[in-house]
Formats: sequence, C-alpha cells, structure tokens
Amino acid sequence: MSGVAGILRLDGGRADAGAVREMLATIAHRGADGSAVLTDGAMAMGHRLMRVDERSPMPFAGGGLHLVADGRFDGVIGPEAVTESPVERVISEYRRCGLDFPEQLRGDFAIALWDRAAGRLILARDAMGMKPLFYWIGSRCLAFASECKAILALPDAPRRPCRKRLAEYTRFRFRGLEETFFEGVRRVVPGEILWHEGGSLHRRRFWGPWSGTPTRHPREAHLSEFRDRLLEAVRVRLPSSGPAVIALSGGLDSSSIACGAAHLVRQGASGASLHALSVLPGPYANEMEYVREVCERWDLPNTVVDFGPLRVGHRLGDMVRRLESPFVEKEDEAFGERLFGTVHALGSRVLLMGYAGDEAMTGWAYLADLLREGRWIRFWRETRAFRRGGGPPLEDLIRRVARFLLLPNRLLPGEPSARYHTCNQMEMHVALFNLYQVMTLESWDMNAAAQGVEIRLPFRDQRLIDLLFSLPASVRIHQGMDKPLLRDALKGVLPERVAQRVGKCDYTSFWSEKLEEAGFTGRTFSERTEQWRRHTRAEWEANWFGLTGEKHAEQHPR
Repeated sequence: MSGVAGILRLDGGRADAGAVREMLATIAHRGADGSAVLTDGAMAMGHRLMRVDERSPMPFAGGGLHLVADGRFDGVIGPEAVTESPVERVISEYRRCGLDFPEQLRGDFAIALWDRAAGRLILARDAMGMKPLFYWIGSRCLAFASECKAILALPDAPRRPCRKRLAEYTRFRFRGLEETFFEGVRRVVPGEILWHEGGSLHRRRFWGPWSGTPTRHPREAHLSEFRDRLLEAVRVRLPSSGPAVIALSGGLDSSSIACGAAHLVRQGASGASLHALSVLPGPYANEMEYVREVCERWDLPNTVVDFGPLRVGHRLGDMVRRLESPFVEKEDEAFGERLFGTVHALGSRVLLMGYAGDEAMTGWAYLADLLREGRWIRFWRETRAFRRGGGPPLEDLIRRVARFLLLPNRLLPGEPSARYHTCNQMEMHVALFNLYQVMTLESWDMNAAAQGVEIRLPFRDQRLIDLLFSLPASVRIHQGMDKPLLRDALKGVLPERVAQRVGKCDYTSFWSEKLEEAGFTGRTFSERTEQWRRHTRAEWEANWFGLTGEKHAEQHPR
C-alpha cells in the first residue's frame, strides 16, 4: 500500500511542492516507510510508501516522465520489459503503448503519470477498483490523491457536502460512479484512464467485462482452468516472504482462499508464512467447526477475535472522518478496530479475504436465461433443486428471475454499443461493479490503511473475473447447488466437509441486537438500519463541515 497526491498548475505557474507535502501529511498513515515529492515545473506529485515486498511501487522520475503509484503490480501482458522494477515496467509499457498502457497492466493499482514533453497528466485505476483515486479541478490547478482528505487540505479546495449524493445515500439509491460526498471532488472510476492535456480533460474505459457468447468445453476443462486462475490469483497476492494473514470465517469462499494459500506455500510457490484470523461475533454466527476443519487440514495457526460487548455507535465520529463518508457499514467499526488491528499486532501488513466470492460466483439469473431459451423442463428441475438445497423462498426466487426478464436490452453500463449475451453476465456485472461495491472497497482500504494493513481479494482478480464472465452459467450453477465450480475445482484442497456444506450463517440477528443496544429502536431491522443511516449522515456532516447533528445524537446516544 502507498499514498499518492499531486498538483498540476493550469495557469502556467510553478507547482508548490510544499502544498503536496501538506497533502501527503494528511495521508501519512498510508505509508510509514518513506515519503518523496517529485517536481517538474507545473507538476508536483508525491508518494507515501508502505513496503510489503519487492512489488511495492516506488516513485519514478527520468526521461521527462514522473510516476507515483499505489498498489501491487503482478506484471504486464506485453513483451518482456528490460527492467525488473514494477514501476519501470509501467513506464516501459507507457513508452511502448502510449495511452493504451493500462490495458497491459495486471494488479491492484492507482497511477499518476506526468509526461513533460506531451504536457499530459494521466490518472488510472485498476479494473477491479481495489485502489482508490480522487481528483478535483479548480480555476488554477488540478489536484489528485488517494483519499479526499488530502485534496481538502488545499486552501482553494471546496469544503461543501454534495447534497445530491447525500440524498441518494439517505434513500440508499445511488446513481453514477464519479461523484463523492464532497462537492467538486470526483473519483477515477475503476477500469478508467483519465488524462489532462492541452487544457482539456479526457477519459475512457480501458477495461470492461468479457461480454461475448459463453464458451462451452467439457466440464473438466472448465474446472481445470478455473482452478489454475484461482490459485494464481491467490499466489500473486501472497508476499514473497514474511507473514500473511488470511481472514477465515469458515464459509466456502474464505476457506477456499485459506486452503489455496496453504497449498501453494506447501508446494513452494511462495515463501510467505500463513496465519488464519477468525471472528467470533457470538452464538448467532458461530462457524468455528468449519474453521477448525481448515486449520487442522493445513496445520494453520489461528487467532480468534471475540467481539464480546460491542457498542455500534462507539467512536462513530472518528470513523466517518477517517472513511470520508457516511457510507459506513454497521460492522466497519468492529473490522477496523479489531480485525485490521489484530493483523497489525500479528506482525503482518497483508490480509487476504474471501470477500466478493458471492458476487463473482453468483448465478440466480441463470434461471432467467433458461426461460429465455425455452428450456422449460430444465428450468423446472433447477428451480426445484434450488428449493431443496435451501435456496430462497419460491416467491423471492420468482421476483429475482422476473427482474432480469424485464431488462431485455442488457446493455453494459456506460458502453451503449456493447450488450450482455446472457442475463447471468448482467447479474455478475451489477453485483461486482455497482457503486455500493466501489464505496465498500474504498472504505475498507482507508480503514485498513489506518492500521498499516493492505487488503487483498483474490476473487476480484481481473483474470479470474474475465474467465467467469466467459463460462456458461450451467457450469457455475448445477442441480440447485451454488458454487459447484469452486467446490469441484478444489477437491483435495478443501476439506470435504467444508466443500459439501450448504448455506452459511446469517449475521442479521447479531447486528440487529447491536443496533438496539446503541439506541436504534425501530420495530424491524430495516427500520433500525434506516435510523442508523440518518444518524451516520449527521455525524459525517458534523465532523467534516461543522454542521450540527445534535438532534440525531440526542435521539440515538452512543
């Protein structure tokens, strides 16, 4: 992990390196291992470094090119570069491909590159949105940073809430990806390259999910390719040496990551030392029996974090200031204070999680595709199998299927000429790349950074996602069993009892009780959650803009 910030003067003046240093000071938590500022006339950019391994990006300046980056680079898909430094490899790709260079990169990254000869500032963000990057354009400068608070440190930057985004938050109906909760401050969209040149701002997407007709091969071929891609996604996220912590809930997704990592280490594919970390929220969601299966199978040491008594509203003001938004998950505080803090206490800077497994492996829309194709008998058999396997109630299942049947165009968002070929592809895209997901990843990144930890999610690997979009849904949903691809591909790696488990624990009761303890007293969980959302918005406004939230605070004491 690293932090980046910079200023491009638009009025022909010289960029202020001191202002960039002040921006970096606000995000010093993103890198305690060093800081650097590069200046070149109208451009000044800086970098905070947290070194994880040799793939940690370092700032670059040479040949009229300046680059700072946050994240991890797995490599390039073009010709072999002549240098070994990850950042120099990025520079080589830019020299070879120009503005097409992000298409050649693999990893989780946010990049700022200044090309003096072209007078061009480039901002780019990885396709999966793992690394945040924000920008603001004023009358005299364009500023960018890994976190909004660095931009707001500039004297000329606006410090006003974006009322449109706040209204969407209150209703929990978000539209568009670019706007943040701060007026004028915008995000670089995942999979987007943005560049300022010749007095104008330009942008285009350099990646979109595979949307062709699904490829059909023998099932064993699909299983083999999926296994290879998943294990590679885990391997590149393990440090080359030193400790790595894996969040292990006992569910199928986290167990697959833990077992895959242990399998790779045992084969010598990584020199990392592994440690499992499990959360025990209480009797509502105790999956320790499955956690023990995984740890015993691979001889993994495990640390269990017991939530115990938890006040949901404790230190809420600090949290919304750290995360820069009222978009706070009910469990974010517990994760920030306990999960990420425990990773740091274990001496690790890397946390692997199974998050996004559900979104990547989702498949309800497969039933809609069966109806569209007129395969009525298969539809009826799969529906009955879903119900026998503990799926949702029939009326809920019908509503989900109908939602996709009523969207006949199936256009890719932001790409009017591109279409999904199946409802299943559309479902995956909506699940993986909606604003809720983007903001959740940004919040997690900022929360973990405050503890000196970097989150890595193998299920959001670009190569793995490309494969999943290209597979026929019948491979991913089979005879009412969810995630059969994952279960069958990791045979011999996953403990059999874990591989064959059906369903998972529901945390709703736990969080419902914690909301009640904090004074949110609606009759239903959704009513209590809505109260929490209004209260969190008031806390955010009070902490960032001095707007009062006393009314909500009195009604819902912390």
